[in-house]
This record gives sequence, C-alpha cells and structure tokens, in this order.
Amino acid sequence: MPYLSPYSPRKRRSARLVAAWMFTFVFILWMTWYISTRHREKAKPIVEEFLRPVKVGREGEGADADAGGVGH
Repeated sequence: MPYLSPYSPRKRRSARLVAAWMFTFVFILWMTWYISTRHREKAKPIVEEFLRPVKVGREGEGADADAGGVGH
C-alpha cells in the first residue's frame, strides 16, 4: 500500500458524484417546499402542537388560580 501524505494533492471528485449530491439537495428543498405549501392545512395542527405545546400541571396551578393575585 503506498504512503498517502495528508499534504499530497487529492484526486478530483467525480462529476457524477457532485451531480448526484446536488440533485439530492435540490430534491429535498423541493419536497420541503411542496409539503409546506400543498399540505399546509393538514400539517397546521401538528406544527401548532410543536410550537405551542399544552402545559400539563398540577391541579390548582395556572392562570385561573392566580387570577386574584392572592398567593397560597
């Protein structure tokens, strides 16, 4: 096995490999755009759940318990 120096010139990347990576990247961008525009109404409840999750606490806590400003 020949000695490979980290400072030696590297082989050129294959044009086919670069094209495949670029196609994959553009395809992922297109799929993201497609899903976010075409299926917006289906995804809205899911997005709302992730952005504003329902906070579950102990009974008696929350805005209703502290409405009068009186602490326990």
